[in-house]
Order: sequence, then structure tokens, then C-alpha cells
Amino acid sequence: MAGYNFTPKENKTQRPKSNTCKNIADKKTNHTINTTNAPIIKIIDKVKKPLFISVTLILVLLLIGSKITGNLTLSQEDKAISQNSDFPDLSKFEANKQFYLCQNQLNTDSGKLSQYQIELESKSTTAEACIQQKNTLSSQYITCSNELTSIKTNFNYCNTSKTTLSNELELYKNDLDLKKQKYSELELDNYALQNNYANYYCCNYRKVLENTNLKYYKIVSNKVRCTEDTDDTEFEWENC
Repeated sequence: MAGYNFTPKENKTQRPKSNTCKNIADKKTNHTINTTNAPIIKIIDKVKKPLFISVTLILVLLLIGSKITGNLTLSQEDKAISQNSDFPDLSKFEANKQFYLCQNQLNTDSGKLSQYQIELESKSTTAEACIQQKNTLSSQYITCSNELTSIKTNFNYCNTSKTTLSNELELYKNDLDLKKQKYSELELDNYALQNNYANYYCCNYRKVLENTNLKYYKIVSNKVRCTEDTDDTEFEWENC
């Protein structure tokens, strides 16, 4: 069978008769030693079994005692949790190891959380500044939009007024052209009337004075003056 070593006993050989006395003496010596140690052996036999049981109980308590004690002191909620099929059954070392790793991870995560909180506060401050700037720009946009609407209204009014004025200006220009034309006609008529009157007046005046050098005239204060100055207007003295 596996795990069992069988060692055959050696064949007994006949001892020489010469050693018989020696063997007898050895047996007597062994008997004397056994008789002397008999009380001690009995005590050991009595203590051996309880000692084995005690050592076994101590080992069992060391292995599962903490679990049993823990289960006895658990609350009803914790007991219900520990009875779940996926609840880990860890030794004390493994539990401490997991606690140690979780504590380190918690410290690391706490440090990251603190850093994230600082960054969040910074970004929150930046966001508040952006919101304030946005509100300011929105207010300015509304103001500019209102001003633009007002400017567009004024522009449309000015454009309409410009169109009206352009039409009126065109009418005035046409009227001015008509008036200029009439003025030209009146000027021609006035010149003709003036010239005819100068011819009549200066011819008579020349005859009265018998001055043949009177050949010119000019208008002074709406009156005809007959002159001999060649710079003035010449009248029709030949027909006098």
C-alpha cells in the first residue's frame, strides 16, 4: 500500500551457547531499568492523551477561533451578510492584508479626491468668472442689439427722408430750370425794352443837343444815361 514501508524481519540465527549467560544478564538489567521507570511511564501514558487533545483544541481555536468569536459578536445585519454565498472566508492574515491594502487604497483615493476637490474649486471659480463674463457680454449684447435696432430705425427714417428730399430736390431743380428759362426770357425782354427805350431817348436827346458824339448809353439807378464813352452800350444812333 502507498505510504506504508514494509521491512521483512531478519531470519533468526541460533545464538552460540556461549552467550546464554550474557543474554540472561542483559534481560535482568533491562527488567531492573523498566521496573525503576514504570511510574514515570504510567504518568506519561495518562497525560499523553489529554495533552494531545489540548494541543489539538488550541490549534483549532487558533485557526477558527477568531471566526467563531467574531460570529458570536456580530450584529444581526452583519451575520446576514456573512451568510451570503459570495462572502469571503479569509484567514486573519488575509483579512489584515486586505484591510491594509484597502486602507492604502483609501488613503491614495482620499489624496486624489482632495486634489480633485481643489481642481473642482478652481474650475468652479473659473466657471463662475466665465458665467459673470457671459452675463456681462449678454447685457452688452442686448444693449448693442437695442442700439442697432434704433440705428436701423433711424437709418430707415433717414433713407426715407433722403428719398423724399431727393424727390423734392428734383422738383425744385425742375422748377429752377423753368424759372431760369423765364428769367432768361425776361432778361431778353428787358434788354429789348431797355434798348428800344435808349434808342428813342438818346436819339431825341442827341437831336436836342445836336451832339453827334452821343452814341452810347448806360443804366444808372434804373435810368438811361446817354454818353460818349465807348465802354458803354451802343444804341442805334444811325437810325435817329
